[in-house]
Amino acid sequence: LGGVEEKADEAAKKFAEEIESIGKAFDPNLHDALTQMPHPEIPENHVAAVHARGWKKGDKILRHAQVIVSTGPAT
Repeated sequence: LGGVEEKADEAAKKFAEEIESIGKAFDPNLHDALTQMPHPEIPENHVAAVHARGWKKGDKILRHAQVIVSTGPAT
């Protein structure tokens, strides 16, 4: 299934723009949060990792990015 997703992402790049996510503040209009985890460098409520890339065309969201949100450094 990985090859199919790669081809879909390749096709999406031709007419859409990837939603930049890592290190950005979590935005429910752009991101779907899958879970949270501590991260030593990324502040709380910012995207620590991307599970699936998101895509947009202009202001229209084609697919939300599926992300893991930082809880900040572990205590």
